[in-house]
Amino acid sequence: MTDGKFFNLFKKEHVEVLQRVIRIRKLHLIKGAIKPK
Repeated sequence: MTDGKFFNLFKKEHVEVLQRVIRIRKLHLIKGAIKPK
């Protein structure tokens, strides 16, 4: 396994994790906006 392949794999995983975190944060923001304060 070359460093390049490993880096690409890590980068792909990292992007997927980031997207998931962003999606969850957006859901929390929407839920927070719907809730009366």
